[in-house]
Order: sequence, then C-alpha cells, then structure tokens
Amino acid sequence: MLGGHTDVDIIFPMFKEGSPFGNVVIQCPCDLECHDFDSFFTRSCRWHNEKNGCYGTGDELDFIRMRGAWGRAGEGVFLTSDKPDGFFLLVGIQQKLPEMYSAMLVSDPIQCQQGDGIVRFRHWTSPGVKVRVCIRPPSMRRRYSWCSENVKRKPGKSAVVLIPGSIMTMFEIVIEAYGFSLDAFGVQGGAAAIDDISYNTTAIYQCQMIPHIPKLQNVTKSVCNSIKCDFDSGDCLKKMGKKWEVTSEAVGPRPTGILKPLEGDYGYVKGPGDASLSLGKLKIPRTYGLQFCYFSELIGTDFEVILRPEESSEKLVLYNVTSVDRFSQEWQCKRVFLSVNGTIDFSIRNLRNEFSYFALDQIDLFDPMTSLTACDF
Repeated sequence: MLGGHTDVDIIFPMFKEGSPFGNVVIQCPCDLECHDFDSFFTRSCRWHNEKNGCYGTGDELDFIRMRGAWGRAGEGVFLTSDKPDGFFLLVGIQQKLPEMYSAMLVSDPIQCQQGDGIVRFRHWTSPGVKVRVCIRPPSMRRRYSWCSENVKRKPGKSAVVLIPGSIMTMFEIVIEAYGFSLDAFGVQGGAAAIDDISYNTTAIYQCQMIPHIPKLQNVTKSVCNSIKCDFDSGDCLKKMGKKWEVTSEAVGPRPTGILKPLEGDYGYVKGPGDASLSLGKLKIPRTYGLQFCYFSELIGTDFEVILRPEESSEKLVLYNVTSVDRFSQEWQCKRVFLSVNGTIDFSIRNLRNEFSYFALDQIDLFDPMTSLTACDF
C-alpha cells in the first residue's frame, strides 16, 4: 500500500495489547520514550494497543509494527515527502468506518503528574484522519478525563501536546487516531503512522498540586512593525505626511521650538495649522499598553491620542491635552492602555504660526504584565 522499502515486521508484526491483569506503573517519564516499538533486541516499549471491542468498550483498529521508509505511494497517501525511519507504528483500513471508530495507543499507568506534562511524537495521517491525546483512569476505555484538540502536523518536526496541570490520581495517556471515514474519488478509509514517542514532566511520584498557567498570547511582529516608531526605523516613516520632518537636532526658536532630542531621531511638525500621524492597524490578543513621548512649548496646542475601533464609527480618546504647558521645557512620556483593536492616530491641532512646533518620539507597545516592551523580537 505504501510502496518503497516499507514492510511489516515479520518477526513480531502485531504490536502488543495491554495485560488483562493490568499493567505495571512506570518508574520514570523516560519509560514512555519509544522509538523501536519492541522490535527484536530493543528496550521494552511501555505503550500498547487497546483491546478491541464494541464502541465504548474498546477500539476498533490496531496499530501494527512496520519498518523501512515508504515510497511515492506512501507520499501520496500522507501527502508529504518526509517519512519515519527504522521502526514505526501504522494503522489503516480500506473501507469507510464511522467517524469515531479509532485505534488507541495506550501508555502503561502513571502514578501522578506534577505540573504540566509534555507528550511528543511524530505522526502522519491521510486526508480526514485525525490524532488527539487524551488521559483516562487506568483501563477505563473511552472514559476520558481530558483530551487535546486534534494535533496538527509539522513536517519534519515532532508534535508537542501539553497535558495541563497536576494529576493527583493514577492515569494513562492515550494517543487516539480516528476519522477513517473517507469515501471519495474511489478511496475509502484512511491511515495513520506514529513514531518517536516521549513523555516528560517534573515528577510522577509524590506529586504536588501545581495548576496549569496558560501561556499569554503576544502581539505579532507585524503589529509591532506597524505601531512601534522611534523615527530611526519602522513602518511609521512611510506614513508621515508632508508636514512631518525627522531630525536628531534641536529645531526652532528657543521659546517655542524643540530644545533637544529625546533619544536619537524624532519626528516633528510646525505650524500653522493641524497635523496627524496615523499608525497601522492594531491587533492585540489581550490588553496591552501604548507608550509615547511628546514635546511642545506652545500654550493652546491641542494634542490627542485616538483609537478608532475596527467595527465602530466612534472614536476613543486615549489621551488628550487641551493646552500644553509651555514652561515644561522637557519631553513628556505617557502610557495608556489598549483593550480593543483598531487604528491609532496622533492628532495635533492649533499650531498657530510658523514658530509653533510639536514633536513625537519613542512610540511603542508594552506588556502591562511586565511593564517592558512587547516588541523586543
């Protein structure tokens, strides 16, 4: 079916089932590291097939041990050119089955898990076939206490599945392949292959209760490129209107000009009239902060930082100064919080004459959890 140099291991073709008397608890996470699947003269693999039974009392298909590397036929089945090496497990059928009929690969029991656990494995699936990782009390068939989402495959890399938080009672890990329900273009059923399984956690005996703390989502590099602006580099340089200039020197007369740079280049405008700087679209997965610095010496200049939400005609004023203090003679650095997506505008109004100056610098996103920049890629 797969072509190439792939064949069934003729010495022990059927991968083992669990003991009817129960399986021995593993001694360390490394016991669940499995590459050769009990092939001749290799270390024992502490994984086994589930006993077949009617739906709900067992699985319907079994993994068999294979060796070698498949050829073009296998690449056509799994739609990828990468393949396992040495021994691996394969399950497949050439007839359509109900969606939840499956093959279950089960670990030997684990006494407990302290904190998060990590299961790694390489896998290949034909169209429609899915793989997930579940946990259950020992020998409890499909009475899962937790299951992952369907595991996405990364060509040439192991899938990484996180089992969240401490588990204080004995349990088993189940790698389940299901979805052998294809019936199209004269093809039925499906296939799945698994190789290079491992499991790790901080302790499997005398475990302490350590809850799972979800990893916070971060802003993307493209969002940072569109928002962050130090006027030395960044997408903002392409969005500056004709009134904006960039310099690293003092500009204008002492009473109303920019007396000194903050840090390197900065952007500035001069009157008369109004000016604005619109940054790129803000897309944040959670609350973030926006920091910016401005310099103005002229009473009467109005300055606002505006967020225009994506699906609203209203504007949110994040920061405003209706009459800038002319006696500060220093850069003012401020921080505001962002909780919705949209477009950020810096609006400057009432620059009265050609001696009126306003400057911006060090626009950046920061993480409120750490107070550090969110754009340090």
